[in-house]
Amino acid sequence: MKEDETAKPGLFSPSSRRFWLRILAGFGIAAAAGSVSGYLLTIDIPRVSRLEDYRPPIGTKIYSDVGEVLYEFAGQKRILIRYEQIPEVLRTAIIATEDSRFYHHFGIDPRSILRAAIKDVLSLRFAQGASTITQQLARNLFLQPDKTVWRKVQEAVLALQIEKVYTKEEILEFYCNQIYMGHGRYGLEAASRLYHGKHAADLTLAEAALLAGILQRPEALSPFRHPERALRKRDHVLNRMVKEGYLTREDFEIHSKEPLVLPEPQETKNIAPYFVERIRQDLEKRYGGKAIYGGGMEVYSTLNMEMQAAANEAVLKGLRALDKRQGYRGPIRNLLDEDSEVSLDEYEDEAWEEEIETGSILPGLVTKVGPDGADIRIGEYRGQVSREGFGWTKEIDPQNLFHIGDLSWFLVEKIDREKGLVHLSLEQEPVVEGAL
Repeated sequence: MKEDETAKPGLFSPSSRRFWLRILAGFGIAAAAGSVSGYLLTIDIPRVSRLEDYRPPIGTKIYSDVGEVLYEFAGQKRILIRYEQIPEVLRTAIIATEDSRFYHHFGIDPRSILRAAIKDVLSLRFAQGASTITQQLARNLFLQPDKTVWRKVQEAVLALQIEKVYTKEEILEFYCNQIYMGHGRYGLEAASRLYHGKHAADLTLAEAALLAGILQRPEALSPFRHPERALRKRDHVLNRMVKEGYLTREDFEIHSKEPLVLPEPQETKNIAPYFVERIRQDLEKRYGGKAIYGGGMEVYSTLNMEMQAAANEAVLKGLRALDKRQGYRGPIRNLLDEDSEVSLDEYEDEAWEEEIETGSILPGLVTKVGPDGADIRIGEYRGQVSREGFGWTKEIDPQNLFHIGDLSWFLVEKIDREKGLVHLSLEQEPVVEGAL
């Protein structure tokens, strides 16, 4: 009996073997491509277990003889905070704004990615990030901030690894201590003390919303520089909290009307710069510069801050007294000599931007000169310097000493804030130097 020529080829016929070889080759190529891609994605990604040993850079504090903070060396001004110390209002404000599905996703949020991809396609540019809190943490700790597809893929891979190893609470704690908050501050505790003058645990709902709002663009939304922008962003956060069910509409109406109250910025003043510098040099020899600015050391010194302040004041007074005995050298400059059309009423000096206090030595503008003295303006305050105030110059006629438009140094002896008046005496910057 002849074999049917129309019958299908057997399993091991030449044509079938070629078919299955193609299939196996395809699977092999796919597996190899997947392995190579996986390797390339993770080749320069650090191990997430490093988070367990991660210590954010913390500056070195130098203390006085009684335990007061004398000075702090800090590349990054940061105060660490535990998850339990982060108030619920701050946690929910951040989650509602930055990552509403934080407790439900596994490091990346497919919904957000799809939504961002659609917006990118419609806008024809790579603008939408769709980064979860975990992805932001991965980027801030381990990756470069480049906005490229490759970096975003690496960010996602690292976020998935972080989610496998750490709990949501641990991830949020890392995030809250790492995030940059403007003006050199890192972490929410340092930001809370800067912008609200209190611990993060004591924040009100509106204050927490303000912090959550500015963390995306801290310099552009700083309440010190752009209070109106910061308030608009705060209200946006409150509105997001309403949409996510953390807040009622009635609560929104109440807290969105809360005024912005900012503390005076606390500047770090070094009352013993030479003493502190000697300590810095000693520390650098022993431990290196990196330890000073990131090692979190605490150094207890012998310096008494009250005695140092008294010594500084005594030396300065002595220098000024000595300098005055050498005679008056004239004003800082004359505005009318520089520009005859300048308006003296509209002139504002940078030194006048700070609050004027008794004992301040500031530049004052001469607006009028008479036989008994000169009228002076310092910011919004008006005053007159009489013969008693310039007697040390040995000049009797004030018209030989002052000219309209002069900008000279004056000591503020008394202030009447209600009337806007100041009592002044003439000063000058010493050219002599001294040490103690």
